[in-house]
Amino acid sequence: MSTIKYRNGILNIIGIILGLVIYVLWLININIILYYLYSFKYVVNNIDIIKILPKYLSIIQWLHAGLLIHFILLGHYIMTKKKQDICIARILFFCFVFWLAVLFILNLNNIKIDFQINILAGYLIYIFSLFYIRNKNLGMIS
Repeated sequence: MSTIKYRNGILNIIGIILGLVIYVLWLININIILYYLYSFKYVVNNIDIIKILPKYLSIIQWLHAGLLIHFILLGHYIMTKKKQDICIARILFFCFVFWLAVLFILNLNNIKIDFQINILAGYLIYIFSLFYIRNKNLGMIS
């Protein structure tokens, strides 16, 4: 019995680490894309300085930080095959898209959001939706 718990614990940890590795690969890829699409370079004292255009900064921040939980759940699901991870990932994906749409609307209206408020609001939407689903007892989250 204890070896099964030990094995499940190891699989959980490996799954989380795998999710973090996938997340880092996502960050590398999204930064390469952003570098080529939304950056400009200027030289100051023979030093190249590269800046990303601030117009889409809140959306870029959410694309960086908002998907962390999704990749951790993905890595955990790959290792453990728990259906609960897929249910949670679906709920969080809709929350992610909802907050991304809000950021697009705010961006179209030239409303800037501070980084901490942006990420905090997105993760609060995650937390409130998970509490709502859990309290409504929809059977997805135990």
